[in-house]
Amino acid sequence: MTARTTLAIVYVRWSEQPGDAPLSMLTDQIARAGTTSTAVCVVDNRAGLPPVTTNAPRVAIAVGNNSAREFSGYDQGVRCLRAAGSSPDVWLLANDRLDAYGLDALALLSDHSLEVAATLPCALGQVDVWPGRVQLLGFDVSPWARSNLLLVPDHALRSVGSLVSIDARQFGALVTESPPEPRAMRQPARAFENLGETWSTLAAEWLTGTGSRLRSHWYKAAPIEPSTWPELRAKAHSIVNEQLLSARLRRNGTPVLPLSLAATVGSLPSTGVRAITSATIRRWPAAAASVARTRGVGRVVRSCASVESSIRAGVRGVLG
Repeated sequence: MTARTTLAIVYVRWSEQPGDAPLSMLTDQIARAGTTSTAVCVVDNRAGLPPVTTNAPRVAIAVGNNSAREFSGYDQGVRCLRAAGSSPDVWLLANDRLDAYGLDALALLSDHSLEVAATLPCALGQVDVWPGRVQLLGFDVSPWARSNLLLVPDHALRSVGSLVSIDARQFGALVTESPPEPRAMRQPARAFENLGETWSTLAAEWLTGTGSRLRSHWYKAAPIEPSTWPELRAKAHSIVNEQLLSARLRRNGTPVLPLSLAATVGSLPSTGVRAITSATIRRWPAAAASVARTRGVGRVVRSCASVESSIRAGVRGVLG
């Protein structure tokens, strides 16, 4: 990473995990990436959590209210670090579900990917895609980045304001807090129908496990019943905020791209291939992200850049 790039971490805790293993893995990886200017805020999103365990220096502790789950926690952590004088180039937002959903991406956090986030600029994470075009409250949420590990440039974070797109009161007007009527229990999508037909159908399948359009379902998937409704509804609230955050970032001119794509671009030598690749991503971020998921594309791009770099070195040797 260049000396110009600085990083701040906001980590939200809810589960009581001895030793805070996800946080330790995160800060250890960042240390290996060579970052020296790192401020960390740990947000305890519920009372009774044990003292935080981490080797990271300069750790601030904040208390969250969990009103919008991890998103209100992220807001609290950002406020805490900004009040302490932090003004990083890039923010790393993570939570204690990192070890359940984010370990594959953790190794991609390097000086290269962090620099790409700051200079391209773009938001980076693990990007998921609905099967087809999906609208949510007027936004295209077909692709989105998971909220348990997300890199966001500071200017982009400032442009969206609060990381909470839909607060508890607004969500309550859309999805009832009390268990839905029996017919909604039999037809799960009806419980979320105010959020759009296609979205409610897919989200209900993800949450309940009933349906065949998705390749996988939530690990806690369960039928809608009075006993399961509070957790299913709370998870739906998180999904809404997760997807709308990506949509709002895109609307404000910040592409949301896979960490794997940033790692590939960042590892390229400073050649014309890298410049062309970066320019292509800036102009067509959605297409670039789609192409990047094609097997072998990253290897081809790296090979082209390597060949160009070798040719340049050879020419300099002949002319030198």
